[in-house]
Amino acid sequence: MNPVRSMLFTPGNRLDMLEKAVRSGTDAVIVDLEDSVSVDNKPEARDNLQKLPPSPVPYYVRTNAVETGLLWDDVVAAGAADVVGLILPKAEDPQVISQIDGALTALEKISHKPEGSLTLIPLIESALGVRLTYEMARSSERVECVMFGGGEQGDLVADLGCEWTPEGTGLMQARSQVLLSSRAAGVPYPMEAVFMDFRNLEALRVECELAARLGYVGKVAIHPAQIPVINEVFTPAPEVVEYQRKILAAFEEAEAQGSASIAVDGKMVDYAVARVARTIIARAEVAARAETAAPAGTNREPQPRRHRTGPGGVIADGQRDALRSHHPRAGRGDRRQLRRGHPGRPGRRGDQDRASFRRHRPQPQDRPTARRERHPPVHESR
Repeated sequence: MNPVRSMLFTPGNRLDMLEKAVRSGTDAVIVDLEDSVSVDNKPEARDNLQKLPPSPVPYYVRTNAVETGLLWDDVVAAGAADVVGLILPKAEDPQVISQIDGALTALEKISHKPEGSLTLIPLIESALGVRLTYEMARSSERVECVMFGGGEQGDLVADLGCEWTPEGTGLMQARSQVLLSSRAAGVPYPMEAVFMDFRNLEALRVECELAARLGYVGKVAIHPAQIPVINEVFTPAPEVVEYQRKILAAFEEAEAQGSASIAVDGKMVDYAVARVARTIIARAEVAARAETAAPAGTNREPQPRRHRTGPGGVIADGQRDALRSHHPRAGRGDRRQLRRGHPGRPGRRGDQDRASFRRHRPQPQDRPTARRERHPPVHESR
């Protein structure tokens, strides 16, 4: 699997949208057979895998989940199509990963593809999936990428009963655990799944920067407008790359002279630091190749100028105040002001609608009750 910064979900039954998706600036296109396709249109979407539009970027296929009974038909169709990998939604069973691996091996032989050429990507969308990420990643050598599916009002948020916010407090433990399990299993390209509010690019940037700081290498988009922000955040900044090249050059020169620990600008540089430098430089080179290979007509909209806060973080113009207002210690009045500008509420859009961050708290009737039943309050037990 080649590393990518961005992938774009596109309904598999819409060939016209697929033709536009490959020119959106994304590094890869996901032909969706699952949530964006109605039940009646799923056969058409599956058949379209054999007539995908020519594309300068690779195609992936999101199959239907195993419990739908549609998975294996999707796997067979994808195995014969001109795609580079499959994405398994609601992944939580290492045995299913192994079974798909075996099926793809047989399909590769039938289609005269190199054995092992099709990548398999588990999409983690449940508490059990989070718990078993390591086991799934180790169950097949095809797993070179794991996706964390922590979208707003998504399956994982419902499963955990947590509060979703762009800064990711409620999902921090799950997001970190999926990243840690993926890295421990040797997965080179952990990615984040979708951000649902495609009009709120400031909040998208916040979530992307959080994911990048944790160690994720890219994110999936649901709308072409999200692609420039995703690509920008997951592309190392030029000044960062330049500094890493300086570090690496100094270290390699010292290593050739028999030294494995030197100082550069007052900071120690050893093998671990050199490894980080090589990783950042490699990511920048991948991004540069993707930009060079972008087809004519690709979306390359300019993004807001960014203020550097150091090698690991950036803040866009107009975003600083929004983040400060949405900080956990901010006053309730500040948060209400942000929510009043919510773009999805007709008649209530304010001047700060683009900086609004949605906060959804599960209703009492939606919260799990098992814990309360197992551990009744003290006064009731008495």
